[in-house]
Amino acid sequence: MRPISLSITAFGSYAKRQYINFEEGLAGDNLFLIHGPTGAGKTTIFDAILFALYGNNNLGNGKDGKMMRSEHADADTPTEVDFTFALGEKLYRVKRTISANLQKTSSELRHSPHQERLRPNHGTDRFR
Repeated sequence: MRPISLSITAFGSYAKRQYINFEEGLAGDNLFLIHGPTGAGKTTIFDAILFALYGNNNLGNGKDGKMMRSEHADADTPTEVDFTFALGEKLYRVKRTISANLQKTSSELRHSPHQERLRPNHGTDRFR
């Protein structure tokens, strides 16, 4: 699996929407590093990917998706993780949402069997 992009809102330490393009600046290289000081949110990135794929962070620390909601987020902002990745030549996009009141969860998976790029349109739910 090769990560393409990740968008998180009201998840972990991130109250506002954050977007990561894993392909940006790689210039064809296949290796990247997630680094930063303690508390910068590196683990939250991996928690978000696991939540997108499995519905929880699956790390054995007892946190399900609902527990990953940011305590800093506005009360009416839903928790959302939108993850696009490649598996071989196929692209997938999975989006998981938890309502702001933690009562409702939803999941959506999209698949592109061709070389098309399924990319979030920075702030919208449409593919480019």
